[in-house]
Amino acid sequence: MLIKHIAALILLSLLMLLAGNFFISLLNEVTSLHHWFAKLLSHIFTSQEAGRWLRDLLAMLTLPVFAGLIPCGIYWSLKKKPMPYTLYVIWLVWIIQAVAILLTRSYW
Repeated sequence: MLIKHIAALILLSLLMLLAGNFFISLLNEVTSLHHWFAKLLSHIFTSQEAGRWLRDLLAMLTLPVFAGLIPCGIYWSLKKKPMPYTLYVIWLVWIIQAVAILLTRSYW
C-alpha cells in the first residue's frame, strides 16, 4: 500500500514538472473566473461590508458547485443514475480555487 502511494507521488510530481505551465495558466483562469463572477455580483449587492461578504461567499461557492454539477448532469443524462463522488469533485474544485486565490493574493 505504501509503495503505491510513493509511486503515485512520484508520478504526480513528474506530471507537475512536465505540465507546470499548463497548471499555472489553469490557476490563472480559475482566479479570473472567480473575479469576473465577483465583479458581476457587485452590481447586485451593496458595497457595504455585509454586501461584500455575501458577494464573496457566492463567488467562492458558485464555481465549484457548477464544476461539480455540470459533469453530474451529463453523467445522469447518459446513465440515468447519480454520478458517484460528486461532492468530492466539488470539494476538489473549491480547494483548487481557494489555493489559486490565496497564491495570487488578489482576494484581500
